[in-house]
Formats: sequence, C-alpha cells, structure tokens
Amino acid sequence: MSTKKTYIEFDFPSRLRRFIEKDLKISHRQFARNVGTSSGYLSMMVNGKTGPSAEFIASLFFNYRDHLEWLLSGYNKPESISITDADRISQLEKRISDLEKSHDSASEPIKKGAISQE
Repeated sequence: MSTKKTYIEFDFPSRLRRFIEKDLKISHRQFARNVGTSSGYLSMMVNGKTGPSAEFIASLFFNYRDHLEWLLSGYNKPESISITDADRISQLEKRISDLEKSHDSASEPIKKGAISQE
C-alpha cells in the first residue's frame, strides 16, 4: 500500500509573497503597514522562518477577507483583487512621496542674498 502525498503548488510564504508583489503590486513595507505589523515580522513570514500569528490572521481577515482562505490553504483563490482602504491610502502616500521628490529635484534652493529688497 503506497501513501500518496497531496502537493499544494505554493506554501504560505510563497502565496503571501505572490499576493503582495504580484496581486497587490505594493511593497512589503506598505503591506506590513496595511496589516499593522512590522516589516521584520513580515520578512520572517515571507522567508518561512515563522508562521502567521493569530493577530496577523485577524488583520488579513479584516483587510483582505476574500483572499484569506487562499493565503492560508492554497484553495479558492479569488479571480480579482479588491482594493481596500489601506491599499488606497498606501497608493496615495506613494504618489504624494513621488510628487514631493519630483518637486524637490525640479526646484533649486534659494541662495542667500538672491532676493533683492527694494
């Protein structure tokens, strides 16, 4: 009698990485901020050094409810990504940061004495 193992294509760390990078298309730091965890803890999960805590799973449920079953088990992956408020905020923060950077690089600093007083 042989024992047949069931193989799930991706394990949790791989699914989590794929979800962040490919599906959401945000940085790990942004995702950590969205779910209220540290970048270091997220890195440990993505690299398979630790599993998700109950608090992390609860935050996934709150922020990414439609994807929770797939993230944890590999089954029932939703067809589309619904953008949460946290994702919208992250996207807006990135746009603001990009605009600030482009504005800073486009404008020259005012030199001392360059403004004449008439």
